[in-house]
Amino acid sequence: MGGDERAVRLQPGLLAIALLGFTVAPYTVDGTNRIAITGLIGWLGWATWIVAYGVTLNL
Repeated sequence: MGGDERAVRLQPGLLAIALLGFTVAPYTVDGTNRIAITGLIGWLGWATWIVAYGVTLNL
């Protein structure tokens, strides 16, 4: 049980670090510098769509 509680406590910290990394790191798209949060939002959108599609197929 103790291990499960520790894992739950670590997840918000890891998420914060991941979000900070994505927002700080710039990347280049079509020769212009963009903030990586745009890419993160795009990936989250695709992930949500794929999960929803998978759930729909399983129903």
